[in-house]
Amino acid sequence: MNTATASRPTSSRSDHVVFLGADATLADPADAAGAAGGSPPWLLLGGAGVLLHDALPAGGEEMVRCLARVLPRIDPAARLTYLTRGQIAELLDWDAEKYRRQLAEAG
Repeated sequence: MNTATASRPTSSRSDHVVFLGADATLADPADAAGAAGGSPPWLLLGGAGVLLHDALPAGGEEMVRCLARVLPRIDPAARLTYLTRGQIAELLDWDAEKYRRQLAEAG
């Protein structure tokens, strides 16, 4: 499958990191069928939409919907600020986030 994972964190919001991960994977729609097995929890299909995997954590679908509603409204010329890898690591290692994941796995 022809895919590309963003080389920098793609999230500017902590909720997106928590539910969707630090990176987005962009796939060619023609190769989407090859995404089965070992695929990320969600795939961006260039010019076509998004595929959601059953492994997407609870709340992840809502975060994808949020992105679908917000991103088209951002001016392409806007200067965006992204979370750094260090900020993402700190966020994911936060005690409250660890507790939230434990509750999600148990429930």
